[in-house]
Amino acid sequence: MKKYILILMSLAIIFTLGLSSCKKDRGDKPSLPPKESMVQDLSLPHGNKTMQGTNADTAFTDASIRVGVWNAILFIGLVVPVGTFLDAFNHTATWSNADDAWRWKYSVGVGLLTYDVKLLGKVETDSVHWQMYVTHDGDFEDFLWYQGWSQVNDLGGRWVMYESPTKTNELLGIYWAKNTSDNTVSIRYQNICPPSVAPYGDDNGGYIYYGTSTGAYNRFYHIYNASNGNLAEIEWNFGDERGRIRDSIKYGNQWACWDESQQDCDCPN
Repeated sequence: MKKYILILMSLAIIFTLGLSSCKKDRGDKPSLPPKESMVQDLSLPHGNKTMQGTNADTAFTDASIRVGVWNAILFIGLVVPVGTFLDAFNHTATWSNADDAWRWKYSVGVGLLTYDVKLLGKVETDSVHWQMYVTHDGDFEDFLWYQGWSQVNDLGGRWVMYESPTKTNELLGIYWAKNTSDNTVSIRYQNICPPSVAPYGDDNGGYIYYGTSTGAYNRFYHIYNASNGNLAEIEWNFGDERGRIRDSIKYGNQWACWDESQQDCDCPN
């Protein structure tokens, strides 16, 4: 009898340790990365001013057009990833043994279409691994549209977007960071499509890099066209709206500046 009791006690201890191990493996439920990890306000400020009556040849107009065009391209290209990600904040995750991860599962309308999505998150040491699977009934099922990694302290991370359910190559990398010491943020959208994959691979390495900084110009927007090696740098002050722009093709890498009224002016030394 004593031997039997010892066996039962041993089994109970093993079972308890097993449960504790399973619970430990799942980890705490991770917080979603900040919304700004995927989308930020990248527009040039206009204040009470409008583009009407502005000289089309001014540096500000050139900068505004470039920013507007690329923002439109980003908006169109990211409408589904951004829409599916932002809606996750309206739902609560539960642990999924089948996926071995915390799971946000819901349906979301993007434009005229409705998608069934499954966002998985799992803590891996000091980061969280995210995977977004998207289904459109009758079209595709469980397409890994994007995945990413975020620091557990929410100070940085990256996303990797894939092209489409029929072309599953990498397409876009999003790299984001926050600096709490000076309250600055940055985000970079970079073309990571393999060079051999048309048509986006032709500009592999091209990027848009936006962020806040300290100093006279506290906003920046860089556009790098890898196909011709041209880097356009746009900087402005978010308060008084002074700014400047330069690139190697149009400006010969010399700054062209605008004042508080968004009119051309001499650049300060």
